[in-house]
Amino acid sequence: MTEYPFDTVRAIDNMLLTGQRAQYPDIKMIFAHGSGAIPYLAAPIAGMASLLWLGGLSVPESLAQLAGYYFDTAASTSAIQLITLKSFVGADQITDHKWAVPVTSPKLCSCSILTHADPYVPVSQASSGLSAIEDNGTFTTVVMGQINNLNALKIFPRIINALKLD
Repeated sequence: MTEYPFDTVRAIDNMLLTGQRAQYPDIKMIFAHGSGAIPYLAAPIAGMASLLWLGGLSVPESLAQLAGYYFDTAASTSAIQLITLKSFVGADQITDHKWAVPVTSPKLCSCSILTHADPYVPVSQASSGLSAIEDNGTFTTVVMGQINNLNALKIFPRIINALKLD
């Protein structure tokens, strides 16, 4: 279980340190596992990227690149994980089609995460974590609607036309 989030960190770190993120800034990328540990490791990674032999990027530039992705919520079932991710990237860059209620309208905002499909997270853990997320006040109905549906529709606007949601 611990390798999945850290594989995500390694992939994001690699994109920054090899210059691929800067080379392709307009490509929308979605990383799994709520960004792994990127919100916690962003500052040390950005500091490392400022070393000349690792690219010499400014710390603010590196942090902006690290926060410039989209993240799904797989394996992110606690309020602490999602609050930290939300404070790092904002609610508009968090999405999760696996947990979402069916989309019936692009204006749908009154929904909540219902279930999940991560085989390594027991339903009881996900349920209690999701209750904590909804109860803490940070994730309003509008924010949950963004995460569940609206953000994905912004990333993939052709879906709106394909499903006749406009």
